Amino acid sequence: MSPGISLSGLFGKVREVAVAADYKVRVVRVGEDLRVRRVLAGARTTGQWQMVNVGGGFTVEFVNTGEDFTIRYVNVGEGVR
Repeated sequence: MSPGISLSGLFGKVREVAVAADYKVRVVRVGEDLRVRRVLAGARTTGQWQMVNVGGGFTVEFVNTGEDFTIRYVNVGEGVR
C-alpha cells in the first residue's frame, strides 16, 4: 500500500475511470489491503462499494502494477485487513 493512504472510511459510491483516478487499485486473491463487498445501495461501512457510472464519492482505476492499494472482493467480512 502506498504511504499516506488511509483505507478507513473508504466506502460509498465508486466510479471506475481509465485515467486520473483518486486511487489506483489492483484486485488480488490473497494478501489484500482492503476486502470489498459490492452493494446495490446504502454503502455505510469501510469496504462497501456501490459502483456507479456517474458521479461518485471517489474514483478508482484498476491496474496490474503501480497500485495505491490492493482489494479482494468478498460476500461477507468487508473492511480493512
